[in-house]
Amino acid sequence: MRQIFALAAIVLNGYFAVAEKDVSVDKPSNWVSRVEFDDSIVPGSSNSYQYLLIQQEDHLPKETKFRRFVYKILNADGVQSMSDISVSFDPTYQKLVFHELNLIREGVSHSKLSKEVIKIFQRETSMDRSLYDGSLTAVINLEDVRENDIIDYSYSLIGFNPINGGHFSANYYQQFSVPVNTVRTKVINDPSKFIQFKLFNAAESPRRTNVSGMDEYSWTVNAKDYLLVDNNIPTWYDPHRRVSFSTFKSWEEVVAWALPLYQYPESEVQQIEFPLSSGASEEVRIASLIQKVQDEVRYLGFESGIGAYKPHNPAKVYEQRFGDCKDKSLLLVALLRKIDVVANPMLVNTAVGHKLGDELPGFSLFDHCVVSFSHNGEDYFVDPTISNQGGNIGLISFPNYEFGLEIKKGSSALREVATKNLPTIKINEVISVESIGGGAAMHVRTEYTGSRADYIRSYFASNSFENIKKEYLNYYSSLYPHITSSGDVKFYDYDRLSKNKIIVEEFYEIEKFWVDSDDKEYILCEAYPLVLESYLNYPKAANHEMPYYLGQPYSYIQDTQIDLPEDWSGEGETINLGNEAFDFSKTTQIKGRTVSVSFRYDLKKSFISGDSVNGFLQKIESVKTEMPQYLTYNENLAASASKVSWVSSFLAVVSLFLGVFFAVRTYKIYDPEPWEFAEDKPIGGWLILPAIGLTLTPIRLVIDLLSNDQLSAGMWDGIILLTDGGVKSLPVLVFVGAELVYNYMFFVFSILIIVLFYQRRTSVPRLVTIFYALALIVPIVDALITDELIPGVLSETDRNATIKEAVRAGVAALIWIPYFNIAERVKSTFCKKRIKQ
Repeated sequence: MRQIFALAAIVLNGYFAVAEKDVSVDKPSNWVSRVEFDDSIVPGSSNSYQYLLIQQEDHLPKETKFRRFVYKILNADGVQSMSDISVSFDPTYQKLVFHELNLIREGVSHSKLSKEVIKIFQRETSMDRSLYDGSLTAVINLEDVRENDIIDYSYSLIGFNPINGGHFSANYYQQFSVPVNTVRTKVINDPSKFIQFKLFNAAESPRRTNVSGMDEYSWTVNAKDYLLVDNNIPTWYDPHRRVSFSTFKSWEEVVAWALPLYQYPESEVQQIEFPLSSGASEEVRIASLIQKVQDEVRYLGFESGIGAYKPHNPAKVYEQRFGDCKDKSLLLVALLRKIDVVANPMLVNTAVGHKLGDELPGFSLFDHCVVSFSHNGEDYFVDPTISNQGGNIGLISFPNYEFGLEIKKGSSALREVATKNLPTIKINEVISVESIGGGAAMHVRTEYTGSRADYIRSYFASNSFENIKKEYLNYYSSLYPHITSSGDVKFYDYDRLSKNKIIVEEFYEIEKFWVDSDDKEYILCEAYPLVLESYLNYPKAANHEMPYYLGQPYSYIQDTQIDLPEDWSGEGETINLGNEAFDFSKTTQIKGRTVSVSFRYDLKKSFISGDSVNGFLQKIESVKTEMPQYLTYNENLAASASKVSWVSSFLAVVSLFLGVFFAVRTYKIYDPEPWEFAEDKPIGGWLILPAIGLTLTPIRLVIDLLSNDQLSAGMWDGIILLTDGGVKSLPVLVFVGAELVYNYMFFVFSILIIVLFYQRRTSVPRLVTIFYALALIVPIVDALITDELIPGVLSETDRNATIKEAVRAGVAALIWIPYFNIAERVKSTFCKKRIKQ
């Protein structure tokens, strides 16, 4: 082992020795402008330093980039963060030349530059993504830096990547997230070589001049009006002023540049042997090849110099079993072509998304490579760098890169590559409660599809089952502190090459499922979509003006079933919330001993505009408020619920007595004269419809009276508990008593109307008018009084039910009240008197 380390040290020492030859100190070239800087400080800026000058001048024929930075240290934090000068370069094609390094104190400039102060390090900034670019960093540690010092340094990078083929593309900013007193920019180009530029966000246009036979594009701007971006913006959003340059005329030229890079010796690919079933369909063979490249060729890249753009030979990548995105993509393309599938590499940008088409054509826009292929006339896309994916070729998840450039002959424009498959999470919880106030057993079954399934598959592949079991348990302990595992976490992945569906099962015991209320008057338990909560933790955004990122759209479904040891009383309800970005619903159903709660959440958009953020976040808070589902249990109330209330019984008897009394009186006394032209017609025609409705009314009323436990003593105790038993409870009790009296009397009234209706008595039209008017007015008045006496007691479901009932009763009243008072058929049918004259 020591010999290996010694060998590595020798190699590195030699590498750095070579690299040091590529770092020198010299004067800047004569084409570089000498620019004075303004040392004033922007008032109100809270930064620990301030840029006074940013100078960037690029000479394309000389393949040289000149950079100069001047900044002032404003406090101790600035001393800490800005006392080191660092410049990165690629020694395979670049040389670094430092020109000046001056520390200006109280107007006096002190040179701090010498070859000896330059240290060289290799820092792989992308190691976390298994990418090694081979770049080096030259570092100068400044000594004795103090507050109010000005640091002025400049350097040149000489040499462009030879893979560019003489092409160039770059962005130059005229605005930053910190104030900059002056930005000086210049691009020098050979007049015989094509170059174009594009302005973004009202950037200032460059001034074109000809100097010493060269075209110069230059501008000097004041960039003190810095722009701070809002939090949580999409990656594609860049509001700063900038100018983009490119020597490419079109995307077709970019394709022509890239095509030679993606050529490979086909004869070597033919020797690659991937075991594929000869009897398998083409679709299965394609899916198998994709999976093998994704999982068996690890993602690892050495991207220095030419390797930053040119992929390696597919045969070599297959043999070494590793490669970067370009290598893995070209390998998959080669293998697919081997089985006669049309496939091509595709360049994408993982951040710019749908804004890619706004940019000038150029190779530097792309930071990733994927694969496009065709099967049975359909186009498909796959990212070979994503491991542990599943699904047939139509269900393989593809990140929402939105647009890409296909590297094939004839390709001349960007292609849309939007995601097709919406990931889903479906959770089924069954909570079996042992006893009221005791523990419970919980079984959780979660089904993942799409990219969510890919993530879970990767999570289980990279973690032990013991770790997963512990993490899952800790996750649920935030909701149920007394939870323990009662079985191993089970993982099912039997549809990987078809539906890409993963099922995870969990088993728990909750020792203390019920908890005391704050006032100790009752106990309660809770059902809650814990997983959904983690998806809804959006950052706060006060006065947000820029687009706001929501995440990639998905569908979430959770069904929680609570099995109780005794019948549960209560009413179900449905709550719906949402806007342009999402839909949420919560439905509660109570049937006997089972309480079921269903949660649905669909994220429909990945971002929203800035003026929609406040409304969105308010809606999300409303969703969070509605997510908990509590079951409350009061022992005293439960005991009284099984007893018959003498008050209810008394009111019921009195109501029925009064109802029958007035019904008999009405039957005998109210006997108006018939229409003089009455033809004594039988019940028929349109009258069949109200006849059916009136006949069913008493049955419906009896069901309502029995289901609402209006004779139970628990109803009155519940009202007293709901109103805190204070003075406020008296009007509520009186109101509920009046409701009870009305319900029983209306029941008797409905029977009276049925009797008179089928006897075709002359009193029917007027009594039916009263019936439909009461059916419309009473529920509305009841809801208004209830809301006034006990604000907030009516749920969204109650309000919706009242509205539906009022609409239904209103339609009936509008139709039948005029009909029973005007129609000749009615007058000719209801023409009988009790006492014939």
